[in-house]
Amino acid sequence: METGTGTSPQWPKLTFGAAAGAVAAVILGYALSAALSMLGLAFIGTTEEVRETSAQAFIRWGLNYYAIHHIQIVGKGVSEAMGNTQVSVFWPVTIWAAVPAVTAILGGLISSKLSRSEGTSRFAVSALFAIIYAAILVTVRMLISVPSANIGFPQFEIEGWSPTLGALPTKLVPDFASTLLHGLMFGLIFGGIGAFGGPVRAWHGMFRRDSFWPAWMRGALFSLIISYVVFLLILAAFAGISLGRGSGEDEGSEQITASTAATLLPTAAGLVHYFSHGVTLNGEAGTTPAIDDGFRFRSGLLSGRVEDDKRSPVPGWAYILLLIPAAAMVAGGYVTAKTVKGPLNRLALAAGFAGTYALMFTALTPFFTLVQASKVTVGDITTQSSVLIGPSAAQAFPISLVLAFVFGIIGISIYRPHVR
Repeated sequence: METGTGTSPQWPKLTFGAAAGAVAAVILGYALSAALSMLGLAFIGTTEEVRETSAQAFIRWGLNYYAIHHIQIVGKGVSEAMGNTQVSVFWPVTIWAAVPAVTAILGGLISSKLSRSEGTSRFAVSALFAIIYAAILVTVRMLISVPSANIGFPQFEIEGWSPTLGALPTKLVPDFASTLLHGLMFGLIFGGIGAFGGPVRAWHGMFRRDSFWPAWMRGALFSLIISYVVFLLILAAFAGISLGRGSGEDEGSEQITASTAATLLPTAAGLVHYFSHGVTLNGEAGTTPAIDDGFRFRSGLLSGRVEDDKRSPVPGWAYILLLIPAAAMVAGGYVTAKTVKGPLNRLALAAGFAGTYALMFTALTPFFTLVQASKVTVGDITTQSSVLIGPSAAQAFPISLVLAFVFGIIGISIYRPHVR
């Protein structure tokens, strides 16, 4: 159905295709979540002390499926020993986000095929797919409730602190607003990629001069993807080398380390990505009223490293990391100039490129931030604990805006024939 010829979209057919694709994506995503869980590769696993029934495992697989969408997990509970408790966990993106991403792409492909959408009708299919996909997640979330004592998160340690909720008597559920937001996001982005023919076709479309989206937007996205993937590959190589050298250690310990490293690799790459731009990485944990000292640190190319009110410069080699996003921005500027349709001047192209890059770069900060909070009330006494680890969103926009403009205009200037 070509909407460009004046034919209006056939909404019943588009809706049917989008609904079928969304249902298929959710079923397939849950099935993969369950399969990974049974193989011991789930993001949200179970503790060794707990023996799950089949029904309990079925529900935990569902909570795992929501968690790998980067959806906030919340819980409330009451006990005689600890009183009223509230918890909230917002994990950064992990490698398991690939599961809903891939299944949403497949669902988008199914939606496009069944609805026989062509041209701009695929925008309608993508939007319908996202709405239905999010609606299914919001509806099914009411069936998900798992005791915190029954689950285990990937274990790592920062300044003596590691994530755990087992001591709190709470029932964990996916948060409504977070489910709606991230369901729409996964459905629109990845379902849209599928509806438009898949990732390969979408990637090739970035370099076409007749593409429907602006050249400066494509150039900015190209830069972000390239620089992030480079850091991902570098950290994966270092992790592989480190694990290989430690092969002589305790086998069980090595397996846990390898699993945690693989799970958190996308987060680590994201943090290094922000650090390489000069954005400060913040870490803070504490309890009110104070039970222990907690921890607090800051680290950045501009701010240096600050820990326990003591400041020290970062190692000199850390500044070399800036070369990777700088090279990616130059390449993105070149792509912008090469694929632009009209005779835009260099400053206009660079401004569009820099603004888009900074907006996307800043919008992605929550995906690389860990936020965990708990509140326990016993009688008249309330104790609150919180942990926050991630890049500074306040710094991300201005720093990336300046860098993208400077290096973007260099790349734009390299391709002079298409800039006037």
